[in-house]
Amino acid sequence: MARGVNAVFPATPWSMDHATFYDDESASATMGGACGYGNLFSTGSGTKTAALSSVLFKDGFACGSCYQIRCTAAFACCGDYPIITVTATNLCPPKWAQPSDNGGWCTPTAPQSPLRHVQAGLHVDRRLARRNRADHVP
Repeated sequence: MARGVNAVFPATPWSMDHATFYDDESASATMGGACGYGNLFSTGSGTKTAALSSVLFKDGFACGSCYQIRCTAAFACCGDYPIITVTATNLCPPKWAQPSDNGGWCTPTAPQSPLRHVQAGLHVDRRLARRNRADHVP
């Protein structure tokens, strides 16, 4: 008979990172994903999932971790600055051919300063930021 383990993980302090959002409300872009969770609806994650840059993904050790995202750029945020919790289900791979501030959001700016970045679906974006004002939320 297997016994369950109640693991308690302390919350880490907030950090100023970045998030972008892909235009897909169904979360199909992260189905399966690098964590291998398969159908995110049948496993209970639904659309509140995210792909993480390699520094956050930690070679897969971050799979299943929860991250809270909050918009801090007043011009782009929804009025009450909501906090959205997402589950890490995928890797957002570097796009070396694109600059890290224009399309290559998950690409490290330099080996000494890896980019901490979360990429989530449109469902999360609509709860955090005003449309047409931010696809990249600080």
